Amino acid sequence: MSGKELQVLLFKIIEAKIGSNQRLAAVVQDFFGISLNSAYRKIRGDNSISVDEMVQLCAHFNVSMDRLFQSKREDRVIFNFRKEVSNLEDIHRYFVQTTAQLQQLREKNTAQLYYAARDLPLFFYFRYPHLAAFKIGVWLKDHLEGAPADMESLFDPARQDPALLEAARTLGEEYLKLPTVELWTLHTLDNTLAQVAYCRSLGLIDREQSARIYRDLEQVLNDKHESTVKNAKGDTDVPAVLYQTDFITLCNGAYVEGDTGSVTFVAFSGINFIQTDDAAFNGDFKHAFDLHKKAGVLLSGSAERQRTTFFNHLHKLIDREKQRSVLED
Repeated sequence: MSGKELQVLLFKIIEAKIGSNQRLAAVVQDFFGISLNSAYRKIRGDNSISVDEMVQLCAHFNVSMDRLFQSKREDRVIFNFRKEVSNLEDIHRYFVQTTAQLQQLREKNTAQLYYAARDLPLFFYFRYPHLAAFKIGVWLKDHLEGAPADMESLFDPARQDPALLEAARTLGEEYLKLPTVELWTLHTLDNTLAQVAYCRSLGLIDREQSARIYRDLEQVLNDKHESTVKNAKGDTDVPAVLYQTDFITLCNGAYVEGDTGSVTFVAFSGINFIQTDDAAFNGDFKHAFDLHKKAGVLLSGSAERQRTTFFNHLHKLIDREKQRSVLED
């Protein structure tokens, strides 16, 4: 790739990052303190930028130099990675930063999120206090730095930091404002139900706590069922499309497509994730997602019988765990 091609590519990446609400030429003009005509010449590659200027641009607009120089490589993908969540401050920061990221995506008018829910999407936990507190405790239990002597406090919303729970709730509310297409299976709740049973067996939660968590899960299903009937989220007209598939071979993750590009989020180790805006990788993820849609059943709007059967099955899974919890006492 020539120096001019590299320069043009850099400005294309920057344009995608700043979104459609800002004109690239005006941003470049302001960054370099030059005329608008000079800014256009730099964007077209007619006026070269120095290596130092390229480094400054990459640093200022958070562009990976690796991605820039390897953009033509088909065998490599550059991912961004956040610090792994390992304490209460980390998880609070995670909630705030993820909320801001969803807000930025929503501001791009055509943005839509596609979620492959091998596990219940994390955004669903946070509007329900007992379920939210429980999941926070699960995520932090095994590698919490400076763990409290009373580990049970992590799982009790009455003993958690109100600011943390409010940040979690805000994240859940932000998800409601973004159009989504989701893939669920009959096993989407399995992991969460297994976590409740496991924590109960360790004595981290008691029978009453587990009962409250199950009630929150039932409310999650009720709210999701209602939005699937309306094909919209809550009391809004924000589209919420749900497909049932027999299985999901995709990772537990999401893909966002907007007017300025796309991003794929790949979950690992609890709520931690890596992300990439590599067009080829994102295209492959979306293609696989679409194949799952074709093999599945659209539950939104129509398909009343399939939709009712699907949610009844998930409710029965919760009922089974509630009965098991009673028998174990």
